[in-house]
Amino acid sequence: MAVIGKKKNTKRNKRKATFFKNEADASHYRELIEQLPLLPITDNKTNELALEVLGALGDKLEAGKATKAEIGYYKVLLNLVSEYE
Repeated sequence: MAVIGKKKNTKRNKRKATFFKNEADASHYRELIEQLPLLPITDNKTNELALEVLGALGDKLEAGKATKAEIGYYKVLLNLVSEYE
């Protein structure tokens, strides 16, 4: 049985970092997750925050300045908002 939160020293864990362009990209993604975790939206206040974040990230997407991590975060958050609304 797997223990949640316990990391094993596997190749899979080592490969996670390759999703990000660099440590700054990974750090920015962690900041996004801390600001608004990618979990089901259950109230209007959280939905409003999600819409604000989507707006800011949408601007970066349109300008072609979004990172791979930001694009992924945007897509998942957009789905969560859609499910809530």
